[in-house]
Amino acid sequence: MPKILLLHGYMQSDTIVSAKTGALRKALKKMGYQVFTPCGQYPVYSEDVIQDEIMEKDPEITTNKYGWWKKSKGENPLSSYKISSDTFKYLHDYLLQNGPFEGIAGFSQGGGLAGYLATDVPGLLDLPKSFTPSFMLIFSGFRLEPEQLVKQYKTSPITIPSLHILGEMDTVVDENRSLKLYDECPDDLKTLLRHSGGHVVPNSKIYVQQMCAWISANTDGSSLPPSLLNSNSVSTTTLNSTENNNKATQSTTDSKKDLKKPDLDQDLLDMIDGLGKI
Repeated sequence: MPKILLLHGYMQSDTIVSAKTGALRKALKKMGYQVFTPCGQYPVYSEDVIQDEIMEKDPEITTNKYGWWKKSKGENPLSSYKISSDTFKYLHDYLLQNGPFEGIAGFSQGGGLAGYLATDVPGLLDLPKSFTPSFMLIFSGFRLEPEQLVKQYKTSPITIPSLHILGEMDTVVDENRSLKLYDECPDDLKTLLRHSGGHVVPNSKIYVQQMCAWISANTDGSSLPPSLLNSNSVSTTTLNSTENNNKATQSTTDSKKDLKKPDLDQDLLDMIDGLGKI
């Protein structure tokens, strides 16, 4: 059974991201994929997320949520953080035990890390070449900007198909940040898909179908269930956006015209829950 590695966002965990991606994981399971969700190694403490006076007296109280690196509190928090070797060691061990993975995916901070790893999974994690993924899904992700990290995108460019999913109401990760990662991907292998929600992994059926159709189009296509292959709600313009980079953004706009308005109840709840997290 092919596998997909899914990295959670900041102030989440393996359990949380699993719960918030139920519809997508269910659809992927029907396609024959098994989704694995490792947990970040850095607990998020109360002092990192709350300013309540009582909580500040005991800043070591954990929120039972984690990140892949600690957020910087310096003058340039988006470009002054570091990723510990412990994180790479943990992922090395996790992939060695559970992989290889055909796909790599991530949400928010996990999306940033997934995009970074996609430049060279074997080299960055000291793994065999067989651990190179075939595609990646990035949800509200971004390019890693610290000087010691950003050069990786040039020295080892991303060479696999990528689907970048952005929320039109995302107020946590600015679209320009996400597009910097999108721009690091090959013109003929990248697709941009916008959804109507915020800082979430969209769970509405219409977007799950789009993502599954993209995976099928960028693999052998045999794993897509007939119910999705025959679905009128899967927009071909989104899948065809890989043909020409200049059409990528327009294709996502066109695709929205073809789609019925989805039920956003769960997406909106997730968006509210995700406010202030990266």
